[in-house]
Amino acid sequence: PDDIDQMRFTLERNTRWLDSCLARLDRRLLTGSEPDRNTAEKFLQIAEGYAILIEDTDPNKAAYLYVQAGGLARSIGESNTALRLYYYVAENMPKQASAPFALFMMGIIYEDDLKDLENAKKTYESFLQRYPNDSEYTDDVQAALKNLGMPLEELIKRFEQNKLQ
Repeated sequence: PDDIDQMRFTLERNTRWLDSCLARLDRRLLTGSEPDRNTAEKFLQIAEGYAILIEDTDPNKAAYLYVQAGGLARSIGESNTALRLYYYVAENMPKQASAPFALFMMGIIYEDDLKDLENAKKTYESFLQRYPNDSEYTDDVQAALKNLGMPLEELIKRFEQNKLQ
């Protein structure tokens, strides 16, 4: 326990170093068309640990780090990890600016990645209850609910028909 407290104390005083590590990893991730899994996993570990470390002192940055890590996790095929990170923000940090996005992304992951339409529907409905006036995602969530489970070909047909009218 004393070692852990000392490590936490040291890290809390060296957040610039953590920011620098994440920035370097982020640059490495952006160099290729598909993220390098090893670099992505390092980024995920540092980002999540850093978010835990600063959650009480800088919840906005912590929420941002969780959401950033969630997006990266999804991009490397770790849908369950992404879901866990987004869930944490949506449930434990609902007043943060990134919470509506996190909840919206949970619905997308359930629908598109996990093919779990029941949980996608529940998540979208939860979004509309919690954030009915969200200017960025409410329309998208309503559209997702309306088209839930619809094959891509049918969605394209509907889009083209609406475009012609």
